[in-house]
Amino acid sequence: MHGYRLILASLRYYWRTHLGVAVGVALATATLTGALLMGDSVDASLRKLALQRLGRVDLAIDTRQQYVDASLADRLAGELGVRGVAVLRLAGAMRQAVGPDARRVGDITVLGVTPAFWEMADGPIRGLTPTEIALSVKLARALGAQPGDEVALRVAAPTLLPQDAPLASKTGPASRQGVFTVAAVVPDSQLGRFSLRAEQLAPYNAFVDLQWLQSRTDLPGKANVVLLESSPGKSINMAAADQALQRVYRLADAGLGLHLREHGVVQLESERIFLPELIGVAALRLKLPEGGEPVGALTYLVNRIHNPAKPDAATPYSFVSALSPSQGDSLGLAPADLPDDGLLASQWLADACNLGPGDDVEIAYFRLSPTNTFVEHTRRFTVHAILDMETLQAERRLIPPFPGLSEVESCADWEIGMPMDEEALADPANEAYWERYRETPKAIISLAAGQEMWGSRFGNLTAVRYSAVYSPAIIEETLRRELSPDMLGISLQPVRQIALEATRQAMDFGGLFLGMSFFLIVAALMLTALLFVFGVQH
Repeated sequence: MHGYRLILASLRYYWRTHLGVAVGVALATATLTGALLMGDSVDASLRKLALQRLGRVDLAIDTRQQYVDASLADRLAGELGVRGVAVLRLAGAMRQAVGPDARRVGDITVLGVTPAFWEMADGPIRGLTPTEIALSVKLARALGAQPGDEVALRVAAPTLLPQDAPLASKTGPASRQGVFTVAAVVPDSQLGRFSLRAEQLAPYNAFVDLQWLQSRTDLPGKANVVLLESSPGKSINMAAADQALQRVYRLADAGLGLHLREHGVVQLESERIFLPELIGVAALRLKLPEGGEPVGALTYLVNRIHNPAKPDAATPYSFVSALSPSQGDSLGLAPADLPDDGLLASQWLADACNLGPGDDVEIAYFRLSPTNTFVEHTRRFTVHAILDMETLQAERRLIPPFPGLSEVESCADWEIGMPMDEEALADPANEAYWERYRETPKAIISLAAGQEMWGSRFGNLTAVRYSAVYSPAIIEETLRRELSPDMLGISLQPVRQIALEATRQAMDFGGLFLGMSFFLIVAALMLTALLFVFGVQH
């Protein structure tokens, strides 16, 4: 008998036994295959979600609460030959515009975008007017909104300097509002769930016109997200992108500017009042062939200046400038022999507090503690010299503007981030000083002393001064070579690569489901073995 005929005969005679074995093997195989397929399905879903939230975005700059010049996107994209988009991202809340039981959704992400943003995912929208808004699917469902409905949007009003920073302005509303018509509900697959954060939950996204959002929040020409789109099938080289960023960035991208002031002074200032410490160190280290050493300046509002020998001889709330030594007085009034415990008093301060050279004087001031509270400290100085008010007026013209202080007419109207004593603000003599001299400092101390007293995590300089022997453009180009975009808080991130690596480095779901199905597989194999043994025995 041939072998195959013997096999056929065995199958016919022992068909019940063979069927049982086959069912056991099929059960074990199905369990194993199902576990692996389930794991692959979860991995594929994670990858899909990661790519949905990014569209075709390859690299991104995310400066969060620091706002950069939106033109950086075009400059960087032009240097790399790719598409670049600037986005302004803020926090907000939304509700239905009409109805007593209008639905509300808090903690939404408001994105100011241009038509180029939608081209990064072939979205359904080609642009939004200032009265239109697009909602993500999740936000539209939460509001019960459809295209054509009206919704009310409230956007948290951003500030260039955090509200808890010293001298931060407290003026202006805490939020801005607008009523919009829903232009579209954006699917997740077309950037509806756009986010640079690696998260599985879809965000509540609301998309508005970029220029409207910039104008409404007093951030003209600003953005805090820059997106770069890669070519189809080709990613942007990270090293080349970093080099391109180094070539095209400007100081203005980080809110810094060099301004030509009176008396031949070019001054580096920040729209955030304080220069970050790394920037200040590099700016003071800058060496120019002519014009002498740069001068660092830190101007601060102190609580009280008084003569300890005469307790009633005092003046509240005064500007004091801390300066590094200047060659001559072209860049500052601090002489080289001014010690760290020495003070140059204005003639007005000397008269108000009965001070003369050699007298002691105490300054009470707030310092920001690590717990984010203001704690008052006092430091004693010795009067080094008396300066006439006309000389100090030149120093006043070099002090950068302080929002909430410089533009008001009365001390009682000051609105800044430090606690203020209303009675002291109403002091008649100080009010008269403000009306006549404005921000003119009442005293000058050394920069080292000022930085020790008033330096904080927000910075320890309000300006760096250079001689106008060189133009602001030349000084900026020289300073750019000493700095890097990273030092300004501007850095590129390979967000697409990070998202894909996160899905690959996540838990091995195939192995997880295989482990969870282990006992089922073992049971199926044992059943197969028992059926086979049972068949042999019979």
